[in-house]
Amino acid sequence: AVETGAVTPPNFDPADVVGGYNLLPDSDPPGLYTHKQDDCSRGTQRLIEVLYTVALRFHELRPEYTPIAISDLNEAWCSTVDHATHDDGTHADLSAGCATDSACANWIPAMDLARLFVDTGEVCGIIFNDPTVQAAVNPYFESTQGYEPWFGTFMRTVDGHETHFHVRVKKPDGTCN
Repeated sequence: AVETGAVTPPNFDPADVVGGYNLLPDSDPPGLYTHKQDDCSRGTQRLIEVLYTVALRFHELRPEYTPIAISDLNEAWCSTVDHATHDDGTHADLSAGCATDSACANWIPAMDLARLFVDTGEVCGIIFNDPTVQAAVNPYFESTQGYEPWFGTFMRTVDGHETHFHVRVKKPDGTCN
C-alpha cells in the first residue's frame, strides 16, 4: 500500500519561527537528510513535513542514496544561488546522488524519489531535467492526485536543474497556483 500524507518531524518546534517561517530541524533519526544553516532552512510547516516524510520513506526504500542534502528552503545570506523563487516558504532544493542527477544511467531511483513526493498529496511540482523520469512521474501524478499542479505539469524542465530536484509544496491556503 502507498503511504500518503505527511508527518511532522518528532523534534519539530512550532515556536521556532523567524520571518513567519518554521525551522527544518536536524534529522531525527540521524541520517535521513542534511540541511544548510538555519537562515536557509526555514519554510512553511507543510514544506518541512513533506521534506521530512519523503526523506524518511526514501531512507527506507533506498538507503544507499541518503542522507538527502536539502538546501535553500528560503533564500538568505547562506544561499549560493540567486533564486527566482524560494521566497514564500514553499520551495526547496535537494540532491541525493544519482537519485537527483539526470546524467546517471539508472533513472529508477529518481522516479522513486519523485513518486514519494507525489504520494504526500502536498506537492505542486518538481523541476528536474530528465525526460525519462518526467515520462514516468507525470502520468503517476495524474492518476493519483486530483489537483492542478504548478504551471499545469507536475514534473518539468527548467535550465539549471540537472543535478537536483526543485520541489514546491502547496501554499498555506492549499493551492498551487
